[in-house]
Amino acid sequence: TIKYKFNDWLDADFRAGSDLYNTKFDSRTYTGSSLPNSYGVGSDNFNERNYIVSLNARKDNLFGKWNGSASAFGQIMKQESNWLSSSAGSLTVPNLFTIGNSEGNPGFSEGISEKQINSLFGTAELNYDNFWFINVTARNDWSSTLSKENRSYFYPSISTSFVISDM
Repeated sequence: TIKYKFNDWLDADFRAGSDLYNTKFDSRTYTGSSLPNSYGVGSDNFNERNYIVSLNARKDNLFGKWNGSASAFGQIMKQESNWLSSSAGSLTVPNLFTIGNSEGNPGFSEGISEKQINSLFGTAELNYDNFWFINVTARNDWSSTLSKENRSYFYPSISTSFVISDM
């Protein structure tokens, strides 16, 4: 995270993060089980990167007993994954776990997936004398996996609350 404070009520920050995993698997069914003697092997690789920038404002006594805060965000989320697997449905030599020991042709599966979501979102809160709160949020996402006509989706919210013990 990189953060910059413009003054006592306004700051900005940039955050970046990544989630990465690689999975290798090996599946063996031994002779004598209720299922056919078989073997499968594969790998799955996944990477997600997130980049978020925000601008945040907080101010008490905006006018009278009204206080407020607001934040605006931009985010880019990128996901990439790929996988490869092969299987020997039935084994020629019992319990010899290799793909080359398959009766007939072994099965193979391979795939690649990429996805990106770009987002703009914000939140604002007004409060009166720290007992009545009004919150508004809005977010719009654009997803690379949807058709161009439906790629953008918007979801707003508004709420209010009272802290009766602070009245």
